[in-house]
Amino acid sequence: GNVTVGISEGGVGSTQLADSSVSQGKMVNYTAGDRLLIKSVQETTTTSTTYTALKQIRLDRGGTLRISFKLRRVPAGGSFSVYGRVYRNGSAVGTERSTTSTSGDTYTQDISGWSAGDRIQVYGRTLDYGGPGGVSELRVSCGNWYGLVED
Repeated sequence: GNVTVGISEGGVGSTQLADSSVSQGKMVNYTAGDRLLIKSVQETTTTSTTYTALKQIRLDRGGTLRISFKLRRVPAGGSFSVYGRVYRNGSAVGTERSTTSTSGDTYTQDISGWSAGDRIQVYGRTLDYGGPGGVSELRVSCGNWYGLVED
C-alpha cells in the first residue's frame, strides 16, 4: 500500500503519524524555511479568559519549523483584545500575540527544539469583558520538505 510520510492535521486530540514501516529515526530533521508542510485554514474560536488549545498538529519528526497563524477578534460590542500563542505539548514556546482587529493579523515565528511525536498547538484567549477570539490559517513550513496536508 501507499506510505504517507508527513503529518496530518485535525482538531484538538487528533494524532496521526506516518505509516509504521517508515522509521522515524531514518527521517532528517526539519529546517526552517518557506516550503508549506501543512495548513489548517478553518477558524476555531473561544470565549475563554484562560489559554485554551484551538489548533493542534502532531509531528512525525523534529527540528526547526516556521509556524504562522491568524488571530482575530470576532465582532462583538466594543473593542477588546484577543491573544494567541504557540505551545509545545501544553507548554508555551512562542511569543504571545494580541490584536483588536476583526479582520485578523498574521504572526510568524521560527521555533526550534521539536521532536517526533511533539504536538504543535496554538492556544487562544480573550478578555473577560470581551467577545470571542479566533485562530485560523495555521501554517507550518520548513526548508526541506515538499508535502502538503490540509483540512
